[in-house]
Amino acid sequence: SRDALKPSTLVADYARGLIAAMQTAAVPRLAIISAAVLFPLRGPVYAFFRWLLRHHARDLAAMEQQVRASGLAWTIARPGRLVESADEQCRAAAGTYPAHGRTMSFRAVAGFLVDAVERRSHVHEIVGLAR
Repeated sequence: SRDALKPSTLVADYARGLIAAMQTAAVPRLAIISAAVLFPLRGPVYAFFRWLLRHHARDLAAMEQQVRASGLAWTIARPGRLVESADEQCRAAAGTYPAHGRTMSFRAVAGFLVDAVERRSHVHEIVGLAR
């Protein structure tokens, strides 16, 4: 069908509804996950994944634009490939992806986001995360 050929906007649609609900409920703080593929990283691995995930990356970029324009106190986390692991190690870099990063555990990303909200840190920042 023709709809199957349209680029996905599921994440952007979700963000639009989430932001509206937060504004209605007067909840001022948002911490959300995006993806490292949006950083302008160089090299064949990054180029391949940027190409492979291009539709999802467009959706994530639209989501990020909505979050930045929301008026909320936001933090956008851009981890590399997420893996299931008990590892809680996390390197964070505001505005860029940590050097030599590849993967990150779901647990470490969740820990970073909770810490950012509790400590009121990384407000209005896009933060690259890696192990």
